[in-house]
Amino acid sequence: EIEFHKIQQVELNDVNKGLEEEIKVLLRHPKSNVRLQLFPEFFPSREKCSPDMDVVLDIPKQEWLPI
Repeated sequence: EIEFHKIQQVELNDVNKGLEEEIKVLLRHPKSNVRLQLFPEFFPSREKCSPDMDVVLDIPKQEWLPI
């Protein structure tokens, strides 16, 4: 009976390792990012700037009058 439980414990540990790997893959997948799915306007996809790229700031040059 002890041997049976030792074998069962090893099998369960193997299953757990497989499930942990599957969870890591799912967490890296972009469709599983709930925040990105619910609020895409707050997480826009932007290109990253390299040190030699120019930075372009989108600053308004006019102040609009309140209506």
